[in-house]
Amino acid sequence: MVDHSALSGLPSAASLRRRGMVLVFSAGALYATAGFFARVVHVDAWTLLAWRSLFGAMFMVLVVAAERKRFSLRDYAVSGPHLLLVPLTALGTIAYIFALTLTTVADVMIVYATTPFVTAVVAWLWSGEKPSSRTLVASSVALLGVGVMIGASAPSDGRLLGAALTLFMNVTFAMALVLARRHPNISMTPANTLGILLAACIGFTFGPNEAVGLFSLVMLALFGILTIGVAIWLFMRGARLIPSAEAALIGISDTAIGPVIVWLVFGENPGLASIVGGAIVAAALLWHMWPELCGALRRPALA
Repeated sequence: MVDHSALSGLPSAASLRRRGMVLVFSAGALYATAGFFARVVHVDAWTLLAWRSLFGAMFMVLVVAAERKRFSLRDYAVSGPHLLLVPLTALGTIAYIFALTLTTVADVMIVYATTPFVTAVVAWLWSGEKPSSRTLVASSVALLGVGVMIGASAPSDGRLLGAALTLFMNVTFAMALVLARRHPNISMTPANTLGILLAACIGFTFGPNEAVGLFSLVMLALFGILTIGVAIWLFMRGARLIPSAEAALIGISDTAIGPVIVWLVFGENPGLASIVGGAIVAAALLWHMWPELCGALRRPALA
């Protein structure tokens, strides 16, 4: 059988799916550095929110200009699905920063690992999209890892609030992901940018607006550019090429990576249960991606 897409020079469906998986996984790896930046910068939560969001939004403005090959305020005249994405992005961004300041990075990542389930429910209710059996199995194994991580802890009130904020972020993230999937030919970057700018304005409004040192400012710039600008750019492009629940599952690769980084650098020990649970989540992700990883090594055969 001849692969006509290969002969015509167009990417095949399998190739596009592999590309989507790589993009989403890369975004997850960048998200994993969020805990490091949140701990290395010693500022209050509002200041962290404000500067991270501002730098991230500035990078995304450059992305939009590159996409459109121009800079115009008209590019930000959002409507339809874009309009809903603005408050979703702002609320999710705010919830994430406060969750990181209220509880451990491991706790945030534990709850964040439920994203595939939240996304699957949102996608099913919103668009009738059913996740594949492999995604469901891998998600169930990942949930087992989450259970191991949570089972050995007795969170304080602050940690419970942090977990609740992370779950709220999951809902906003799932809705944004399904929107991207439902409208694959429409760039969501302008709406994402406006949402992050809105979060920055809220941060500056409620924050103490004290002077920030040069080192902290550089770290905040990297925090925003990498975990907002580059990560969102990668994720949204990858999410267009694969089912919503699958994108969310692969995107939680930072669940296993993030707590380890903070543990090694800052001594924020998540405990043995978190390490075991994180390993289970990583194993579920690897098993889920294995057929595609193997397929990427094979050359398309012509017959």
